[in-house]
Amino acid sequence: MAYLVVLAFGKDTDFWTVVAVMATSYLLSYSAPIPGGSGIAEISIAAMLTPIVGAHIAPCITLLHRSFMLFVPILLGTLVVLRQISLEKNDKTTVFSN
Repeated sequence: MAYLVVLAFGKDTDFWTVVAVMATSYLLSYSAPIPGGSGIAEISIAAMLTPIVGAHIAPCITLLHRSFMLFVPILLGTLVVLRQISLEKNDKTTVFSN
């Protein structure tokens, strides 16, 4: 996903370079002493992308990538759960009934 965001900004860079940046940032966020690596992933992605895409675009790429990877799945999951709740309310059945 990050590579597609980089391409969307018109930056022609190597696919594996972007993969290496993302893998390193995830490694840093998982080993961070704070829960969930809060902020560590974003800072490391922006810092490592700056030499590749420029200082003015790196924060935008970071924000879009993190938004797609965090908020879109949450939104889709919420829609699925709300749909399931409405179906259960209408059918008076549950998924886990015996």
